[in-house]
Amino acid sequence: MRRPLRHAALSTCFLAVLALSACGELSDEASAPTTAEPASPAGEIDVQRSTVLIDDVDIVLAPPPEEPTLTVKGQLPTPCHRPAWDVVDHLDDEVDVDLYTLVDAHALCTQVVEPFDVTIPLRSRGALHRVTINGRAYTPGD
Repeated sequence: MRRPLRHAALSTCFLAVLALSACGELSDEASAPTTAEPASPAGEIDVQRSTVLIDDVDIVLAPPPEEPTLTVKGQLPTPCHRPAWDVVDHLDDEVDVDLYTLVDAHALCTQVVEPFDVTIPLRSRGALHRVTINGRAYTPGD
């Protein structure tokens, strides 16, 4: 009567070890991007673009010749993602910013959000009244 119980306990332990090994190592080094093999024969990285979660935006206006800056705080999907952006300066008083992440498509990474904080120079030519980030408008002083 004890054999089925022992067999069930061993099966459960085996499945637990198998599940933990599939998750990878549980150390700080596990969050660093690693690849099993090169993404292409030339060793180039296969980069994918992803979205960011924005928590806080601060537009810092500065008198000339200083340029205004945009400070954005938020969360990346994983520690392997890195923030990137494109800035389009219009001739009028607004700037569009496309904020996103880049990640190696073959990276093995811990699945946990990673906070980020970036400062983006805006290079506005005139008085800045509105900054649009990923389609959402912000004004200085918001």
